[in-house]
Amino acid sequence: MFNDISLRQKFLWALMAAGLVIITSGMSIRLLSKAAQFHHLERDHLAVVTQASSALAMVLDGGKSSKSIPKTELLDNVRKGRQLAAQAVSELFPIEKKAFELIGFGDILRQPQAVIGLATRIENIASAIPGQHLTPELAAVVAQDLALMRSASDRFGPLVAEATRFIRSTALLLTFVPLGFLVAFLLLVRTSTLRPMEHAMSAAKRMAEGDLSAGHLSHSGNEFGQLLRAMDMTRSKLADLRSARSGA
Repeated sequence: MFNDISLRQKFLWALMAAGLVIITSGMSIRLLSKAAQFHHLERDHLAVVTQASSALAMVLDGGKSSKSIPKTELLDNVRKGRQLAAQAVSELFPIEKKAFELIGFGDILRQPQAVIGLATRIENIASAIPGQHLTPELAAVVAQDLALMRSASDRFGPLVAEATRFIRSTALLLTFVPLGFLVAFLLLVRTSTLRPMEHAMSAAKRMAEGDLSAGHLSHSGNEFGQLLRAMDMTRSKLADLRSARSGA
């Protein structure tokens, strides 16, 4: 059956298999690079949230005068945290976001979105309260939202690590399975191509040496089968001409 497939079809199938290997490898490399980028974003986000939490803790614990801590110290860190979360969301194309949802890691996208909402609420609250410095009242109001931001950041890291392991193992599977198919397919193509070619070369050599006896007749439907049948027809006609001349 495989021998009946034309060389053009075999070539197209080989191209499709090679293309599949390239596509899956490229997607896997991109997703792994994005996972590494998420690790960096999570680390930076955790740092700014920690700084904001430290400022609130100093005000709430009374260890430092509220007038000595400007409100901008909180707002700048919260805005930077929101910016990092927004960057994490924008790193992926829509189809890649769907892929994360399908493989069960939609929380990787939901955690940054939750951070964006919390950061926006903290900024709105802090901006609405008059004054240039952090106060115990303001710190108490935004402390819970900031703790939720910290919690989201803490959950984001393990999620990314788990997704990275899954992507890596899946990438190996999606790369080596098509690659194995491609290698096996090329071996089959080699076998199904070289053998008919050897028959054709042998038949042509016998005809060149004057041997017009019946040769190998291929039943294959591909180009080599057509070539061998055409050569056999040529051999048969030459044999008939030789017989006619001998009888004249």
